[in-house]
Amino acid sequence: MNNWKIGKFEGQGAQDKPSMDKIQNFLKDNENVWNDFDIYLWGSFPNNPDTMDVDFLVHSPNGISSEQMEEITVNSLENSLVKNDFLADIGFTDEENMYNFDKMADNYKKTGEKTKTNGYIYADKWYKDDEIFRDRSKYIEGYLEPMDNNMYKKTSFIPYPKMMHNLKNDRNYYKNKPIKVSNKKGKY
Repeated sequence: MNNWKIGKFEGQGAQDKPSMDKIQNFLKDNENVWNDFDIYLWGSFPNNPDTMDVDFLVHSPNGISSEQMEEITVNSLENSLVKNDFLADIGFTDEENMYNFDKMADNYKKTGEKTKTNGYIYADKWYKDDEIFRDRSKYIEGYLEPMDNNMYKKTSFIPYPKMMHNLKNDRNYYKNKPIKVSNKKGKY
């Protein structure tokens, strides 16, 4: 077990490798928290067998308050780390059109230009056992703007450096992403 401090969230939980069973339980545990939004699987899971977290994107084209984003994130951290023994990293977007990694990668291959994206993330520094586990300001390409309730507006450019590394090595852990895993008022 590890001691976690991420923004307002504090709890004890394990960070085991994610599995489909854990993801299904997590989605069920979060149903009442995010039933007003479409939820997407966003990162390299399940394509990358070595990943230690699962990235979810909450899509809210009509907007969402920083208070509501914090509430969803804290609940999601509780449901992932404490109840299901994996780390769920929750992001938010209010852009009308959902991103498509394949289209952005194809655009980059053709033009050499990255696609600008905007989203929202929780807490710039994440602590595990009183040591910095994740410092978002150091690994993103782009910039963060602080908001209320531990939220940050993130402007970045896709493909991210780790995506470019995968493309150069002829692996694409992000192929066919994002994948909708839950829609408003229900699941797929």
